[in-house]
Amino acid sequence: MGRWPVGPIPSATAPGAGCFSCVVDDHPRFQLEALRWFTSLTELAGVEPTDLVVHVVGLTSTEALGYLGARGVTIRGVDRFDSRSPHCNKVAAALALAKAGVDGVAVLSDTDVAFLEDPRRLGVPDGAVAGKPVDAPVPPVEVVEAIFDAAQLPRPSRVPLPWGEGQSTVAGNFNGGLYLVPGDRLTRVATVWARWARWLLDRAELLEEWTVYVDQVAMALGLADAGLIASPLDVQWNTPIHDASRIRADAPVPAMIHYHRQVDSQGQLTKTGVASIDRQIDRINRVVELTGLGMGVGSHG
Repeated sequence: MGRWPVGPIPSATAPGAGCFSCVVDDHPRFQLEALRWFTSLTELAGVEPTDLVVHVVGLTSTEALGYLGARGVTIRGVDRFDSRSPHCNKVAAALALAKAGVDGVAVLSDTDVAFLEDPRRLGVPDGAVAGKPVDAPVPPVEVVEAIFDAAQLPRPSRVPLPWGEGQSTVAGNFNGGLYLVPGDRLTRVATVWARWARWLLDRAELLEEWTVYVDQVAMALGLADAGLIASPLDVQWNTPIHDASRIRADAPVPAMIHYHRQVDSQGQLTKTGVASIDRQIDRINRVVELTGLGMGVGSHG
């Protein structure tokens, strides 16, 4: 992957209190994503490296992770949550973060995201967890409601999808790219998330063909079980760019971009053709190029 740059990368003091957490799995692409994650947070969102925690499933003594650790990022090894679902490793990370404790807001994110603003400045209502409703109606809302019935939990109300005329999901079925969890609720959230993830993995047939979304549906079940409010975030706080057919021409300026696999051979995010989004992609690509931390191909969904 080459040598990482040396010397300090300046960053401004971040507004608000709390920390950012992501999970790096075995494949090298996650290490590269974590470098882009770090670069966007420190260079564009003004977050201090010491407010970042990278949870690692697998080898922690890599060059990329060593670079992050030397900059003040906390690197913490965690065990795989369940071999049946790599996506549920983020549940293991949430449990580890809860055990360590968070003073402020825990920002739980995927690695394949780039921040342009600090979401800790957003207010999370009392008794709530915040996230953006899923990008597309998968699993279909009827499948999710049937899972709630099987779990003997009351069905949450239906909410519209950010993009998709007439499409909906249930409240709390958030895209897993970003959750905002106040620190005093993190243990409760992580505990119920783990409980319902295991319950759903044991009954994966309930998800039909959409088993990849087990972690997201488990979060929805956990929030309902714990009596927590699902507070929706605007699409600007988790803007997907992987499905051009769903991007609106009047899309708001993103504060966070969820890029999935939209990365070229030079480690640059690819454009969407929508000016409000592409201007922010230009900003991300510029700092990634200047720091030299973005080289790599691809990402995960």
